[in-house]
Amino acid sequence: MNRILKGKTSLPHFQGKTHEPITDLTADELVVVGKILGRSYKKATVVKHRLFDHWGHSVILHTEHASYSEAFAGSGETAVVILVKEVLQAPKNSLLLFDEPETSLHPGAQSKILEFLLDQCIKNQHQIVYCTHAPAMVEELPRSAVKVFTPAAGGRFQVRKDVLPSEAFFFLGQPIQNKKIIVVEDRLAKKMVDAVLDLSGDATKSLFEVCYFPGGESQMKKDATMYSRSRSSKTFLLFDGDRKPSLPIFNPDELTLEINDDPEKAIEVLNGHIKEATGSNIEFASDGHIGKGSKPQQRDLRKEYLKYYRKNCFFLPMESPEKEIWDNECIDKFLSIIFSQQEVAKIKADLAGEVDFKKKFVILTNALCGKSSGDEISMVHTILVKAWITKNPPFVNETAQVLESIKNVA
Repeated sequence: MNRILKGKTSLPHFQGKTHEPITDLTADELVVVGKILGRSYKKATVVKHRLFDHWGHSVILHTEHASYSEAFAGSGETAVVILVKEVLQAPKNSLLLFDEPETSLHPGAQSKILEFLLDQCIKNQHQIVYCTHAPAMVEELPRSAVKVFTPAAGGRFQVRKDVLPSEAFFFLGQPIQNKKIIVVEDRLAKKMVDAVLDLSGDATKSLFEVCYFPGGESQMKKDATMYSRSRSSKTFLLFDGDRKPSLPIFNPDELTLEINDDPEKAIEVLNGHIKEATGSNIEFASDGHIGKGSKPQQRDLRKEYLKYYRKNCFFLPMESPEKEIWDNECIDKFLSIIFSQQEVAKIKADLAGEVDFKKKFVILTNALCGKSSGDEISMVHTILVKAWITKNPPFVNETAQVLESIKNVA
């Protein structure tokens, strides 16, 4: 290689051409390589040669402190130089194909490679196709750009389309990191959402963790003051349908400059919109204490809360989960197996006399179990949720659509 760099175009043990013309990266190419790799280069020389049986590339890199070839550079460093050179020199509207361009690069550099390729697609109308096994190389792509190849029968491959980047690696056996957390009002809502996710398939189900906390919807609205402080919150609130506000939730970016510049007035206006959205008076803690402290900070906390509520709060398509899963036909069959006709008639009369479905479950559970603590009621819920999901009423598909909407939130 040293002989080639010194202009020795013919070597005694070679017949024919040994290498292509030697080229140096341009200043712009060096800047891009340095940005991807997080280093500063004075010069980079690229030689395409066949000194080792097959045609390949050698790269001589020059920094402020040293000069070295690919024998001392990381393989990823060499690959980045060649990739950047080929992409920047490609004619407009090119189709560019790459096989694992991220190989031997750390995740930060992989993200920079993706950023570079996307930028070149926009600037030069390229179409770029690459194979990858690195999450960092797909996480910023739209779902329409992701195709997952998985083995199918007969040695063929199945191509899965319209896959979220976060879903893609599930099919390759990689656990989903940073799942979206869905907080629901109670155990019954969790059972129903979990049942719908079971129908959605393992890939979609793996994206979520469904949970509930003591305090129900009122506590969820208070907890939102904490979630709203994180601009990249992965926590979503899924309320029962009867909590859905009658009017669209106010966008705090639409505050007039006059009101926004008067923190006292802005707080008053925002409190009104929060009450309208939540039905509650929400208190905010700032650097002073609840309700005190910096007025601009108090204003901004309320603005962030409304932004969070607009983006991260969803509503089940049914008014009441208890009412939705209540199934007289199923309950009648269940009671007839356990009780005599006379006893069944008495229980049904008690149930008919109650219009509150939460209380109906208390009556039913008392009849079946002799008591109606939370665990016993939850057991009865489980039975009726199984019947509900099997019958697949419209609310099952509507709940699946709500979960799909949460899945698509960036």
